[in-house]
Amino acid sequence: MYHSGQAWLVAGHPGELLLILPIAALVSFYLTFRYWSLARSVADTALARVRSAPHGYVELYGRAEFDPQTEQRKAPLTGRSCVWWSYTIAEKSGRSWAIVDRGTSAEPFVLHDDSGACRVDPDGAMIKPSSRTVWYGSESWPSAPYSTGGLMGGRYRYTEQRIDELAGVCVLGDCATVGGLADGGLETDIAAVLHVWKDDQATLLKRFDRDGDGTLNATEWEQAREAARNQVLSQRAQAPTVKQMTKPRDGRAYLIAASDPAHLAQRYRWQAAAGLGGFFVSVVLIAHLYL
Repeated sequence: MYHSGQAWLVAGHPGELLLILPIAALVSFYLTFRYWSLARSVADTALARVRSAPHGYVELYGRAEFDPQTEQRKAPLTGRSCVWWSYTIAEKSGRSWAIVDRGTSAEPFVLHDDSGACRVDPDGAMIKPSSRTVWYGSESWPSAPYSTGGLMGGRYRYTEQRIDELAGVCVLGDCATVGGLADGGLETDIAAVLHVWKDDQATLLKRFDRDGDGTLNATEWEQAREAARNQVLSQRAQAPTVKQMTKPRDGRAYLIAASDPAHLAQRYRWQAAAGLGGFFVSVVLIAHLYL
C-alpha cells in the first residue's frame, strides 16, 4: 500500500514510473562513472609540449589552426571559418523533430603550442566544440546563414557545432611521429617498388642479372630487394616528419575539447556529480514506490 505522501508518484501512471525510474537510475549511474573517468583521465595525464611529447597516450593543449592540406575551411550551414564542424537538420513532425540530414567534417587540423605543431585526426574522438548555433527556417537547406522564420518559427531546425580557428583546444589521445623514416609500412613500400620494377623486365635484368642467364637467381633477387629498400629509405629521409594525435587502440578516451585542461576536468567533475545526484533521486523515488 502506498502512503498518502507518495500518492502523487503513482497517480495516473504507476506502470510508467515503475519502468522509467530504474532506467533513469541505470543511466545516471553510467553517466556518473563515465564523466568521473573522463575527469580523472584529463587530470591524471601529464600535459606535454608538442616538441617533446613522447609516443603513446598524452595530453596536449594549444590553439587550433588549419592543416595546410585541408580544403574545407568553412562550416557548411553558417559559412563560418572553423577547423572542425558538425551539423544536423531536423524537420518538424507534429510535436517532435526528425533528423533529415547530418554531416561531420573528417579533415585533420593542427594544434600549435609554443614548441611546435601537431596534426590532430578527429576520427573517433569525443568532441567538445567551441561554438554551437541553432536557428529555424522554412527550407530543407538554409539558403543563407540565419535566414530564420523567427526564434522558434520555421519547419526546419538547423544545428551547427564548430571548433573555431585559433580556439584553445585540449587533446587527449595517442601521439606518434609519422612521415619520413618514422613512417610505418616499410615492407609494403619495398614490395610496391619491386612490383613496378618487375613490370619492366628488360631494365630489371639489365640492372641485376649478373650472370646473364636471363633470370634472377636468389642472390641477384636479394640485391634487387636491397636496392629497392635503399630507394624507399632515401625517399623517406627527404620527407618531413610530423607529430600526430589519433584514437588510442587500447580503448582509452580520445578527447578533443575547446577548453583548457583544468576547466575541462572540473566540468566533467560537475557532470559526474549531477549524474550521481540523479542516481540517488531515482533510487529514493523507487524506494518510495515500493515501501
